[in-house]
Amino acid sequence: MNRYSGNYKSIHDAMENCNKEAYEKMVTDLGRQVTDDFSSASQKNVKISETEAQIAMGIMSVSGSYSGGLRVLDFGGGSGVHYKRIMEICNNLQIDAWHVIEMPELVKAGNQHANGGALRFFESLDDADDNYHLILASGSLHYLDDPKGLFRKMSNIQHLKLIINRLPIMHPNNVKYTSDMYCIQNVGNPHNWQFPIRVCALNIWMEMLSETHEFRSFWDCQFDGAHPLPNGRTAISVGLLLDKKNNT
Repeated sequence: MNRYSGNYKSIHDAMENCNKEAYEKMVTDLGRQVTDDFSSASQKNVKISETEAQIAMGIMSVSGSYSGGLRVLDFGGGSGVHYKRIMEICNNLQIDAWHVIEMPELVKAGNQHANGGALRFFESLDDADDNYHLILASGSLHYLDDPKGLFRKMSNIQHLKLIINRLPIMHPNNVKYTSDMYCIQNVGNPHNWQFPIRVCALNIWMEMLSETHEFRSFWDCQFDGAHPLPNGRTAISVGLLLDKKNNT
């Protein structure tokens, strides 16, 4: 089974063509995974994944630009796994807030287990605070129906840096595409999930981001691999580090 199938008009259109049982299984499994993550003992001396290393790079890029503890808004942060791993890696780092925006099922499970402290879960940007040092969106923005609307909301939140990581884009990425591509993402055994996904046109996203942010760094995310698309292109994943404009 190919990782990406179909060529649809929108995220909504792709959702209509997903196998509903496979989609609902994904939501249920992720909610259960949150509980499992909190019940698992903290691991020591484990290999740092590429994703955690890239997030740590973003945290280092903002260090020295603020006083007090670090405040992070983690959009699509699952069970808060990035927070837990960063705390293990950087055990001297003071974190005052690590706020995760997630689906309702994950938010409910997360807040049941987080027990207060820096890690908290919210269903919407509207529910979170309005001042952070870093906004992190790792493996999440390409599932949105309206990313431009989300960026308008993000631009109203005070922050210094924005990390977008594991963003699937169409390759070659030096082409001026006229639109993103909408597909169904298939995740086989043992998960057997299906969900709608947007494979992004990098030129469109960079234009959208440049309205509120300045580009700093760009990297490849080998973690997700390269996969053929139904239109003959290839999907690869990238990361971006950006500065928020007009922070004063």
